[in-house]
Amino acid sequence: MMTEGKTSPRVPMSKHRVEAFSDGVFAIAITILVLNIKVPELSPGAIQHGGLWRMVIDQWPKLLSYVISFGIVGLYWVGHHLMFHYIKHTDRVFLFLNNIYLMVIAFMPYPAALLGQYGNEQAAIAIYGGTLITAGLMYTMLWRYATSHHRLVDPRLSDRLIHLVNKIILAAPLVYLLAIGLSFIQPRLSLVIYFIIPLFYIVPGPIDRLMSREAEHLEELNRT
Repeated sequence: MMTEGKTSPRVPMSKHRVEAFSDGVFAIAITILVLNIKVPELSPGAIQHGGLWRMVIDQWPKLLSYVISFGIVGLYWVGHHLMFHYIKHTDRVFLFLNNIYLMVIAFMPYPAALLGQYGNEQAAIAIYGGTLITAGLMYTMLWRYATSHHRLVDPRLSDRLIHLVNKIILAAPLVYLLAIGLSFIQPRLSLVIYFIIPLFYIVPGPIDRLMSREAEHLEELNRT
C-alpha cells in the first residue's frame, strides 16, 4: 500500500522521459570521445617539411581508440533503442538500473582516453574492457528485469525472443573478458577484438529476422 509522499517501485510510469534522458547521456558521451584527440601544434617550418603528416600519423592510437569507442557506444545506443521498442512502461527499479547503466556509458571517455594514450599497456586495456563488461552486464540486467514475467514489456512478447536476446547481449561481455585475458599475452590482439565486436553486431542475423516477425505479429494483434 502506497503512503503519502512515497512512490511504489512497481507503479507503471511512462517511458518517454527515460528515453529522452538516455539519448542525451549517450549523445554527450559519444561526443566527448573526440576531445581526447588534440590538434598538433607545429611551427610553420615544420609544416612545410611534412611535419603535420607525421604528427597526425603519430596520433593513430588515439584515432583508433576513438573509432573503437564510438562504434561500441553507438552499438550500446542501438541496443538500448531496440530494447525500448518492446518496453511499454517503466517503474522505479528500472529507472535506477537505467541510471547505473548510463553512469557507465558516461564514464566511457575516460577508459577511451587511457586506451588512446597507453594502448600497449595491459592495465589500460583491462580498464577499458572492464568498463565494457560492466556496461554489458548492466544492459543484461535491464533487459532481464523488464522481461521477467513480462514485467515491463508486452505480455504477448514471445519467450523465444526474450531468451535469444539474453544470449546475444551476454556474448559481448564474455568476448570482452577474453580480450582482457589476451592483453596479458599480446595487447594488440585485444585491440583487434574491441574493433571487431561492433562490426559483428552490424551484420543482420537470425535475431533481426525474428524481431521483424515479432514486431509484425504484435502489430497484427493490436489491429484486431
